[in-house]
Amino acid sequence: MSSRFNSRKIEVYFIASIYYTVTVAGDIYEAEDDDYAGSVAAVW
Repeated sequence: MSSRFNSRKIEVYFIASIYYTVTVAGDIYEAEDDDYAGSVAAVW
């Protein structure tokens, strides 16, 4: 049961990371060139 829980946890984390990446990429893509550095700094 422990390994099954861990695999489920990894799956949720993987989906969340993809969603976060897509959201941030969309924000940077929509941002103006002047705001690009600010967007990257906010992410990191």
